[in-house]
Amino acid sequence: MLDVRYTGQEHAVTVPFPTGAEDMAGAVARAFAELHERQYGHVMDDPVEITTMRVWATGHVDKPTLPRIGTRTDGRPRAGGVRPVFLDEDEQAVEYALHVRESLLAGDVITGPAVIAEHTATTVIHEGDRLEVDTGRGGWPRPSA
Repeated sequence: MLDVRYTGQEHAVTVPFPTGAEDMAGAVARAFAELHERQYGHVMDDPVEITTMRVWATGHVDKPTLPRIGTRTDGRPRAGGVRPVFLDEDEQAVEYALHVRESLLAGDVITGPAVIAEHTATTVIHEGDRLEVDTGRGGWPRPSA
């Protein structure tokens, strides 16, 4: 599919890609003129331009090898502090154990209440929730209830 418009115009008309045409530019211009007249009631002699070309492709790629992280050998993960969490706007904050995402290792299990902090996100694990660091997908935390 192609988005085509008169040069300098703001709005474009979506035109099917003319497969098999010897004069591609001419086929696009003709299809655009037909659709433009149908949608807007007129055509102009101004030059046309393609603003967007959409391409769909199918292919085969090798399955990526995800990085593995180490497994903890010295017991359980330790919280690096506490973080206040507001569960209700009318209540005082509750202290949750604070863990740093980058310090977690494969197989680590953390039960709520806890906060997992990282550079771009924060994960809150409430009372009764459980987080287990996955060993099969690069070590991404997997929350579970």
